[in-house]
Amino acid sequence: MSNSFDDWLELAAKHKGIQDALAKGLPVFAVRPDPDLSGATVGQAQLLIQGVPGWTPEMTDQYTIPMNVVAMKLTALRYHLRRYRSLQAERFSQIAENPVVLEFLEKGLKLCESEMLFEVEAMFLQYKSTLDMLVKILAVVLGKSYGNFSTYGRNGADLIPPLQRAKDNKKLALTGGRVDELIRLIESAKSPWLESVIRIRDTFSHFGTDISFGFAWNADSHVVEYPSFSTPSGPQQFDVIMEGLINTLIGYCTEFIAWATSCRIPLQQGLAQLSDNEKEWLSARWNMDLSRANWWLDRGFIKEYTAEDIDKAREKARAEGL
Repeated sequence: MSNSFDDWLELAAKHKGIQDALAKGLPVFAVRPDPDLSGATVGQAQLLIQGVPGWTPEMTDQYTIPMNVVAMKLTALRYHLRRYRSLQAERFSQIAENPVVLEFLEKGLKLCESEMLFEVEAMFLQYKSTLDMLVKILAVVLGKSYGNFSTYGRNGADLIPPLQRAKDNKKLALTGGRVDELIRLIESAKSPWLESVIRIRDTFSHFGTDISFGFAWNADSHVVEYPSFSTPSGPQQFDVIMEGLINTLIGYCTEFIAWATSCRIPLQQGLAQLSDNEKEWLSARWNMDLSRANWWLDRGFIKEYTAEDIDKAREKARAEGL
């Protein structure tokens, strides 16, 4: 679970699944999302697909491909935030050291940094693209006959009719209550989360007249303020807004993947929320950062893993080449 690129390269080269695929002459593409985001997407799915009757390795491949892309897009969102904050700190220092600029800021000038604005636009494009990729997992869960699932249409509203039809199809044998839970999740995301995302995105993408984005002078505290955006609770520093939106999307993707997968799990098999202790043990056992995963199959008992248990799990994973 190292964050080092060199360590990741070595781990990828030694991974048993990769070695087996290469031995069969199959092409392998190794990509490196942030470790916790792989756990929040692919890892979350792997915790549950073991409970799906008749699930095949081919289905796992079909399922994990779009989730790997989701993890990469979430990683890209974090990149845009880091880049934005780096530019913000650099420009702030330049402004603070320039008395001429400070004089004009005091008179009411607002400086909009174009490169920072470009990072904002890139983030919102990636944001919507992440949701469009996320819904592609439904083609594996429901089958392609229920829709092409190419976009997260109308804030997710387009997903609900095919989910309802699939739930009513007895041959598909979905677990109705879990389909309902997925629908509730989609509906709960519309307001205020996605509506606010779209409002902010449209303001920046269309350079609306109400845009208020730039370094400005605070006459009360006599300091230069970072770019902010108007919210119902008042102006808020924009990098803080970006970080909040990204974390919300990460959590939503994890829940969407969990409930979409659970639609194929019989009701007799319960689900259980992961404790921090269980996440730590599973992360060691699978050599995967599962700190952001939320659900696994209910085993009917609760175990508190000791430090020794976690060390043994890590050793076992290492011995198995994970």
